[in-house]
Amino acid sequence: MIEPASFKIRANEADMRTSGERSSLKVVLAASAISFLVFVLFVVVVVLPKWVAGPEVPAKLVQGSEITPNEPDPEGTAGTDAGEISQDRATTDADRTNTQDLLRSALEKLDSLESMDAESWAKTEIHLIRERIAEGEKAYREKRYVAAKNSYLDSVERIERLLSGIPDIVEKLTDAGYLALDNGDSVQAAAAFDEVLAIDPDHARAKRGRARAETLDQVLALVGQAEGYERMQQIDKALTANREAVKIDPDAPGAAAAITRIERAERESAFHTAMSSGFRAFEIQEFRKAREAFQRAVKLDPNAPEAESAIKQTDNAEASFKIERYLGGARKAEREEQWHTAAKQFEAALKIDPRLSPAIAAKQNADMRHRLDVKLTAYLARTDRFSADAVHKEASRILANAQGVPTPGRVLQKQIADLSHALKLARTPVAVSLQSDNLTAVTIYRIGDLGHFEVREVPLLPGEYTAVGKRDGYRDVRVEFVVKPVDQGPVITVRCDEQFAFGS
Repeated sequence: MIEPASFKIRANEADMRTSGERSSLKVVLAASAISFLVFVLFVVVVVLPKWVAGPEVPAKLVQGSEITPNEPDPEGTAGTDAGEISQDRATTDADRTNTQDLLRSALEKLDSLESMDAESWAKTEIHLIRERIAEGEKAYREKRYVAAKNSYLDSVERIERLLSGIPDIVEKLTDAGYLALDNGDSVQAAAAFDEVLAIDPDHARAKRGRARAETLDQVLALVGQAEGYERMQQIDKALTANREAVKIDPDAPGAAAAITRIERAERESAFHTAMSSGFRAFEIQEFRKAREAFQRAVKLDPNAPEAESAIKQTDNAEASFKIERYLGGARKAEREEQWHTAAKQFEAALKIDPRLSPAIAAKQNADMRHRLDVKLTAYLARTDRFSADAVHKEASRILANAQGVPTPGRVLQKQIADLSHALKLARTPVAVSLQSDNLTAVTIYRIGDLGHFEVREVPLLPGEYTAVGKRDGYRDVRVEFVVKPVDQGPVITVRCDEQFAFGS
């Protein structure tokens, strides 16, 4: 702290003046008459101490003062206004005490400011405060207590104004430090934050700023490298450099913004690439690939309505495509009278759109035709069963249903014709030729006894039959045969040839 030039110590001169005054006083007392002794003693004991007494100030100011506060003014008070001297001499001890208290308060507050390194941020005002304190000290020594009191009061007011303005000063210095950081000036930033920390060592924002100032040059170098890489389109290296800068200083000037900008540009590029890929796949009806591409676009930019719209468009187009494909397959199967396939195709179309009314009716018809086809096929595969009345009756009913189908196709027409013919044949007798030896009695189950004969023709309906031959002394024979609905029946031989060997 710089002290005013008037605050130099001249202790030797003060001691010499004090010694000379004491010698002179002794000579006066020795030469005076006894009559003046009482008056002189009064002056020495009562008046003189008050006249030479100065303010009791802290040692710090006394050591820095040019004039010892308790010594008389070497120049005297001859030039002082008589009225002011009279007024000052009338000042009470309480007034002097108040003046000393003001000085003490001023020095304590000044000491508080100096501990905050006020010289660096309020140098001019500190100098004025010291001058005012010095003026008050001088006035006090000259017994101009009112003037001294006013000087001290002015000093205290100035100090208090500085103290009350410290928060604003701290804020301005802190803002200046961060402005310097933004401008890339690490030296100026560090200086500003150092001033703040001298005032408030625990100021959190200044601490953070001071730490950033330490690494600012390194961070700016990385940001500069990143800008160079970006200009050369080396995007990965630019991102790496910016991320290193942010790792050192999360508030690195421009680094976070650059990362955001680069990543946004990359996302936008990837977004447009995905959308283009999706539309290309859409055009050639590769809906799965198109949807995957559009979904990638949504992940890159969830707020892009065109990507969501493209997905919906793809879903609708794929649904329409599949429906048309299923309906086309169903119609083809209908034309080919592949009713089971047609029903499955209509069912697949309805799973996509259950409200597709034409498909609903078409599926019902396909199911009915499929059931009819299954029954017709089964009966035509076993026409031999038509000999049974119940089977013949049921087959005839199925035939009637088939004949009631409007606009039957080629397959159904053939099935109707085949079944109708098979049912007719099942009720048409077939001439069956039976041969025997005229010795064997022949019987056909469900027909009756035919007796003995060598050749006999019997009309039989198509079906399964069993002929039995009997002859005394011979083993019975049993012949099973089938009469098929053909124009020429089979030839059946029924003859007992195996004679019993009695007594052997």
